Amino acid sequence: MSIRLKKILSYLLIAQTIYVVLFILAHIIAAPYISYFWHGEMTVHFLHYEMALLPFLIASLIVRKFKKIAFIFLIICAVVTLSLYKKNHIRSSYSKILSRINNNQLLQVICYNGNSANQTKRKFMNWLKANHNFSLPTLFVLIEANDDWGTALRDIAKDLPKKIFLLREDNFGIYLASNLDLSQVKIEDLSTEGLPAVLGEIVFNNKKLSFGAAHPFPPISNYGYMEREEYLKSFKQWLTKKNQPSIVCGDFNTTAWTASYKKFTSSPLPLKDTFWGPMRPITWGVLFLHTSIDFVFHSQDFETLYSEVGPKLGSDHHSLTTLLRWK
Repeated sequence: MSIRLKKILSYLLIAQTIYVVLFILAHIIAAPYISYFWHGEMTVHFLHYEMALLPFLIASLIVRKFKKIAFIFLIICAVVTLSLYKKNHIRSSYSKILSRINNNQLLQVICYNGNSANQTKRKFMNWLKANHNFSLPTLFVLIEANDDWGTALRDIAKDLPKKIFLLREDNFGIYLASNLDLSQVKIEDLSTEGLPAVLGEIVFNNKKLSFGAAHPFPPISNYGYMEREEYLKSFKQWLTKKNQPSIVCGDFNTTAWTASYKKFTSSPLPLKDTFWGPMRPITWGVLFLHTSIDFVFHSQDFETLYSEVGPKLGSDHHSLTTLLRWK
């Protein structure tokens, strides 16, 4: 191969890399806007892969002229990534928080899409009991609850005797178990497909709060996208009308990069995510596609003391465990 041809190929490679870098940057910036449409949203659910690739693409451009600068650039990116990771993950352990804070001040929220077809339900229940203190005020939500899950959940009936549930075999059953009074909580349909949500008021620490658990339709088509948007819109309207301290959890079938997420968490009644930023943990994954679609949100009245992702254990989702406290 001639020197001239090598130079041409080299310049083409540089041009192609610059194009990819600019395309990724534009995609990241435009994500909240293009996700107002189904086709656009489908491109942003895995934006974290693009963010991870970007530093290496930029370094590949720098290294051609300045090898040391490219190396330093990657080190800086690694340090920033590690810093974001540490800031986004509660470093205090579950047991340490319980040992230094009055348990009556803590509200434990556990949320898990257990998958209707899960064949290891008993294994998850054993893990749940072994790794959680149910003497704490607790709200446990199981998504995709069916008859088999209803049987398995009897294992925590003594610890969490109050329950509200709708068992379904179509992946949209929902189950709330608690040791708090659930008399003001009920299940309501929030979309034309008749998909349920848990909605109601709960008294915790002598204060009233709104609580909801969600599982909208997955946006696997434009119809599914519109159904999910209608569901989340109705959910947010209910919270806004209540206009009081709020906690919401569930499988939202959307990611933190989307307009749907931003609309749900923004004013009126802004909601805080117990995780935040590009280093949030993965909660759902199939094959090589992994992202976060499960969330615990709360109003500004609470602070997150602990938030952790548990194992999948037979589901395509990870569980979420959060310890909250009134500010």
